[in-house]
Amino acid sequence: MELDLLQMFLVIISFMVVTSTKVIGNLAFYGVMIYLLIRREKIKSPF
Repeated sequence: MELDLLQMFLVIISFMVVTSTKVIGNLAFYGVMIYLLIRREKIKSPF
């Protein structure tokens, strides 16, 4: 009984870690894309 609970706990933790890693990766990706867009716009505009 306790072993099953522990395994379930580990599965949930690993799932949360994977999900948060994906979310952080997506946020970083979008942040870089937006940063590049803003930089390109600033370079393109004279001011």
